[in-house]
Amino acid sequence: MSEYWKSTPKYYCKHCKMYVTDTPLSRKNHDASSKHQGSLKRFLRDLHRNNEREKAAAESAKREVRRKQEVKQEGV
Repeated sequence: MSEYWKSTPKYYCKHCKMYVTDTPLSRKNHDASSKHQGSLKRFLRDLHRNNEREKAAAESAKREVRRKQEVKQEGV
């Protein structure tokens, strides 16, 4: 009874949102696949786009605060 069933380890690719067999060859093949490359490009593009949106929102908030301070000073 020393033998027991053990599942094959899996690696979760967060870019592709899928599990890949966790062997060096499988991971290498997955990383080189066109699906993974496309998912990685999309992930980086979305990351860059979100960063740009956050910068724009922060700049807009700064402008709004500056505008309100100017209006407040004009009213005094």
